[in-house]
Order: sequence, then C-alpha cells, then structure tokens
Amino acid sequence: MGKILGSYLFPHPPIIIEDIGQGQEKKAGKTIEGVKSLARSIRDKAPNTIIVITPHGPLFTDAISITIEEDLKGDFRKFGYWDIKLECKNDVNLAYRIIRNALSEGIQIAQVNMEFAKINDVELDLDHGTIVPLYYVDKEYKDYKIVHIICGFLSPTELYDFGIGIKSAVEEVEGDAVILISGDLSHKLSDDDPYCFSPCGEEFDKKIIEILKSGDMESLVAFDLELAERADECGLRPLMIMAGALDKAKLNTEVLSHESPYGIGYCTAKLEVID
Repeated sequence: MGKILGSYLFPHPPIIIEDIGQGQEKKAGKTIEGVKSLARSIRDKAPNTIIVITPHGPLFTDAISITIEEDLKGDFRKFGYWDIKLECKNDVNLAYRIIRNALSEGIQIAQVNMEFAKINDVELDLDHGTIVPLYYVDKEYKDYKIVHIICGFLSPTELYDFGIGIKSAVEEVEGDAVILISGDLSHKLSDDDPYCFSPCGEEFDKKIIEILKSGDMESLVAFDLELAERADECGLRPLMIMAGALDKAKLNTEVLSHESPYGIGYCTAKLEVID
C-alpha cells in the first residue's frame, strides 16, 4: 500500500529558469534557492509518483482535468524557447484510480487525451505550471512518473473531497507519492506590475503563509474567495485539493521563502507527513 509522503508548493514563473531569465532571474534569488531546496527534498524522499496539481492547462468551470496519455511532454515555445523541454511518463494506473474515486463522489473529470484535446481545442502538452517546477526537480531526481491534474473552478468542498480521493487512490497502489502544488500567490503586489497594486494582494499572501506555517489545511476550504479574487492569485484552488489529500495527516511544515520581485507573490513551502 502506498502513501503520500508530503506536499510541496512551487511557484511557476518561467523567468526563474536561467536560459529564459537571461539575468533577470537573479531578482528572484530567494525563490530559486527555495525551489532548489524543494527539489532536493523530493529527491531524498524518492517517490514513485509526483502528483502535479496546476492551475494552468485545460481549465474548466465544472470539471477537474486529468491527462491520461502515457507519454507526456512540454516545452517553452509560447515563451520563445523551443529547446527547453521536458518529457516524462504518466502514472496511468494511479490517474485512473483517482478518476474513479472522483466520479464516485459526483465530481466531474475531463479525461484529457489526444482525441479530447483535438475535439475541445485544448493543449495536450504539459503547461508551464508543470514544467517550471519539474525543470528543477529533474536536476535532482528523475526516477518518477507523474499524474497531471488541472484544478478547475469547482467549489472548495468539491476540491477538498477530490483531494481525499487522491489520498485513497495512492493507498491502493504500490509505491509512494508526493504532491507538487504549482501556484503563484497574488498578482497585485506592485504598481510596476501589469496587474496593478491592491492591498488585497498583501492580505491574501499573508493569510496563505500563516496557514502553511500552521499546518491547518482544513481552513483553506473556508478561505475568503472574494479576497482571493481581488488578489488575482492562481494557487488557492490547487492548495484546496492538497488540503484534502493531506486530510488527517500529521504535518511538519516549513515556508522556505516568500518574495515578489516582479509584483507577483512567489512562495516555496513544504509539508512533510509525519509517520
């Protein structure tokens, strides 16, 4: 029987990759050190599967998307960099178990394969929310498969229940897993940023960091959605799924970094499950 070993919060700005940042990545030095530390922690845990939960990719208002193709790949062509690529294997067995658990709870799932992507005019390739964190993981550890999940705009309770289904699915299979949450915090932290400043941004980031430090994951389900919308963030819903996946787990939590060098909140954090 497998188990979830812990969860990791990664921001996902492509600019923190040196070949893309071209020197601008140095402004996010704390973030880069944080993601490198998270990658080393994943290496040390040596999970069979990394369950990636991202807010980008085929995103639906009424469904969570799960990719079911066996071979997965992505690159940064949208950002003008065709030669920075990532390829990995999908843990299809675990993905289908997660899908089954979700459907049994009445949670709608978009099962994304080549045919689905073509019919619905969505991308099949891995999104930047997935490949930025895995770019750093791959520098430390490669012996893993992934499950690729795009969160969707479901209710907090549905997202939490979906996370519980992830936990149940992992416990049915051989091999352990970690959860990689891809998400930036507020996009409203600077007047220089194209999203413009709002005091809601600072309030949102502060509250999320407090929750991560405390380990009180259930409080994410009751989080102020109006504040989150005003903060213009993309990490809350993935974190709600994580909260369900860590349901009833004893946690050792640590926030490694938080900064906003480009007006967007980047936080790195780890939540390790204590046996």
